[in-house]
Amino acid sequence: MRRAAGGLDLIPPDRTSWYGVLWTAVLATAAALVVQTWAQTRLSPERAAVIMTLEPVFAAAFRLFAGQTMSVRQTAGCALVLLAMFVVDLPGRGARSDVETAATSRPDPGPGPDPGPDLGPDLGLDPERASFVASS
Repeated sequence: MRRAAGGLDLIPPDRTSWYGVLWTAVLATAAALVVQTWAQTRLSPERAAVIMTLEPVFAAAFRLFAGQTMSVRQTAGCALVLLAMFVVDLPGRGARSDVETAATSRPDPGPGPDPGPDLGPDLGLDPERASFVASS
């Protein structure tokens, strides 16, 4: 068995340990990233950034849930993050509403890219199927 510095096993020793590795890899990492990406596509960039500032606050909450304590400095930092999030999200300041952002920040893409010059039948372009076919 290979060991890392400090005597930690590099490879899980048994099946139960492998279940823990898979649970952590799949659910705690991959699924969380999928949900996060999905949610961010439904919010304005400003609102998503404000919500993402809550990560250290959630870390502190889970720390307390696990029975650990926080210093006065850590508690003050958590309170400042929460206060900043609320101040930025106040009406008339910082982040705009999702509807307003969708209406103003995404310009009309227009008719699309320029199709270029007409290549004609000499090159075997089949406009009905939009693909190239062999000319005879």
